[in-house]
Amino acid sequence: MLFCCIINYFVAMKICIYLFLMVLLFTNCHSKSPTTLKSSEIEQKEERIKVLSKQVKIYSEILDAEYSLFNVNGFESSFSFGVGASSWHYKIAIEVEKKDVDKWLKGMYEAENPNAKDSVWINDMLSNLDSARKQKWERIIKTSTPKRFTMSATNGRSKVAIIYFDEGIIFQRIIQD
Repeated sequence: MLFCCIINYFVAMKICIYLFLMVLLFTNCHSKSPTTLKSSEIEQKEERIKVLSKQVKIYSEILDAEYSLFNVNGFESSFSFGVGASSWHYKIAIEVEKKDVDKWLKGMYEAENPNAKDSVWINDMLSNLDSARKQKWERIIKTSTPKRFTMSATNGRSKVAIIYFDEGIIFQRIIQD
């Protein structure tokens, strides 16, 4: 009788361990990771650039950056046991050396002129900045003529770039669904 109780105890423990492992397996390990990064929350330009550089491919030195990044899986860790969608929506404004602008257009082609939809996401990204930082980018938008580039959706990813070549300014919107 005692032997049966001990066996049942170990079976019950084994079931509990399996259940715990199953819960762990199907739980996103970084669920507490922030899903949004906004440059408006970072005052120092160098720190904004450093944070952005960890999230996007960098093709040249960045002189200044503003952004609003959303990643459904969060940003602190790329390690996940979770099963589910991986999507993000990045809105980025960067300043680079004029000679480096073309490096940021890899895989993209010139498209129609910027349209009203482009101004919506650009203004949304800039809306939370303090007035001095916001004015820097808005001055360029109001006084210069951009060109629009796009990348066809591949594997659920699309990219639009609004380029101010003479100023070395690039606005990018990257969506991964």
